[in-house]
Amino acid sequence: GGKSAWRYRSQPAELVLVTGDSASEVAERCGALATSVESLADIARASQLGLNANAKARLAIVANSKTDLADKLKQAASTVVNSPAKSFSTPNAVHFSPDCSKAGAVAFLFPGQGSQYVNMGADVAMFFDAARDVWDEAANTKFDGVPLHEVVFPIPAFSDDVRETQAKKLTQTEWAQPALGITSLAVARVLAEVGAKPDIVAGHSF
Repeated sequence: GGKSAWRYRSQPAELVLVTGDSASEVAERCGALATSVESLADIARASQLGLNANAKARLAIVANSKTDLADKLKQAASTVVNSPAKSFSTPNAVHFSPDCSKAGAVAFLFPGQGSQYVNMGADVAMFFDAARDVWDEAANTKFDGVPLHEVVFPIPAFSDDVRETQAKKLTQTEWAQPALGITSLAVARVLAEVGAKPDIVAGHSF
């Protein structure tokens, strides 16, 4: 069977990819994309379908709105024009490399105990079948008769006291460790589905 059809979704962020044979070509395409009238989801989809895997210069941007994307595209174009031979990554999720012809090793580093939080991985599970499948497979993982997913994704709380109680429960080792394991596996399944294969895998803390 073929891949499932693209479905329009309202995600909190989208990945936009820009490729070219040179840094200047990437900068030029940034300018054109910044003025696009399409929706953010459509721009992202078109950029992913139009990805040239053989292109030397590559730019990746994670944006949460069209305005955010336009700002980041302008920022990226300016940086690329001023330093066309330099790779860069910014804290606000803009990544550029002028020469991807030499493939490096890929490492996945998964989070450890202390980084857990209520509803972690919920967005990934809601938008990607591969991640949701992992949670479905783990539905029978229980401690004291309580399913793991009910602790990670509890009933919405309407008071600070209840929210604090939910967070404290997930902090307990017997819940935190399997929750982090399942959340990490869900993300790994999504990455595997798009062809991302790590050369090295490590887990922080546990």
